[in-house]
Amino acid sequence: MKQAITFTRQKLIENERGGDDGYLAWLARNLLELRVWVAYCSMSAANAIEFAEDAIRDLADLNRSLVLNHEPTSSSITAAGEALSPGKAVHQYKRVDKAAEECGLADVYKANFKLLSKFAHPTALSVMMASADTCPRCEKNLSQLEALWRMRPCRYLKAR
Repeated sequence: MKQAITFTRQKLIENERGGDDGYLAWLARNLLELRVWVAYCSMSAANAIEFAEDAIRDLADLNRSLVLNHEPTSSSITAAGEALSPGKAVHQYKRVDKAAEECGLADVYKANFKLLSKFAHPTALSVMMASADTCPRCEKNLSQLEALWRMRPCRYLKAR
């Protein structure tokens, strides 16, 4: 996880000034989720094992959905998936919001996740932006979102 945190943080710093808002939000959301997972895994060895096994489940699930499989990689992923502890289906994992609740970060997670997600994959935002000229409510909502985004919520993800 340390490598993922270091890499993501560095990319966020490199792109903070003049970077694409969607990319910045995606990076900040990734750091938010990593913060939750570090706290969750630090609570117990069982949590750390669950996280590691869920990562394999996620990879195995992704591997099954790919049209083009690289056979040696696919075989290794399948074998790793078969070695997991029983009791969870391959497509079931601990949700980040549930982990945040369990480690006392639910408020931080909820306060940041929704906003960052809106900018990371802005399907609804893109519709609102296109309608802002003809829809006063859309224009007001966009103004509020833009003000929140200018606050750069990722700066508040630091441990307190």
